[in-house]
Amino acid sequence: MSARNRRNKAGEVAARRPHEFYPTPPDALAALEPWIPDLYRGGRVVEPAAGDGAVVAWVAQHCEPEDLVAVDIEMTHARRAALIEAGATSTIRGDWMDPELDLRARLLITNPPYSRAQDFIDWSLRRCEVGGAVVMLLRLGFLASLKRRQWWGGVPLARVGVLSRRPRFVNGSSDSADYGWFMWRPRHTGPISLEIL
Repeated sequence: MSARNRRNKAGEVAARRPHEFYPTPPDALAALEPWIPDLYRGGRVVEPAAGDGAVVAWVAQHCEPEDLVAVDIEMTHARRAALIEAGATSTIRGDWMDPELDLRARLLITNPPYSRAQDFIDWSLRRCEVGGAVVMLLRLGFLASLKRRQWWGGVPLARVGVLSRRPRFVNGSSDSADYGWFMWRPRHTGPISLEIL
């Protein structure tokens, strides 16, 4: 979620939450259902910013992976237990971009901290198996940036699913940005599919 457009009741810009943790709303996850056949094709699934386990629970229920790893920078005993209960087969406390974390997967799916989204994508693509996918919930504004213009030419974006409803990240309210699910596939060179979810 973008902190730039999020305001409190007094109309002031609200401070970002620690590690930019904004739980993924159920309706944003439900919008992924048409993608299920293309999302999971067996193998390990990794959630690189597991947070409260919303994505983990959705993946466990809809994809039924044989190995579902939840990674998070804040892994308390309570959070670890909640992630296991949500369906993770294992948990790792750590920063997804730590080079010491050597973890490959067929599917990497998350709602990343927005200020680190590009790095999360790059690291995920390095760790994604051929034939797999990297899927991230992002502001649609992520597409429009001079800073990322050259970067876009070097990443294999395959699919963008625009959310029909703005996600409600905090206290049942949304910010003024539109969001979508973005899917990258290693070695993808074809056109980018644009869908309304």
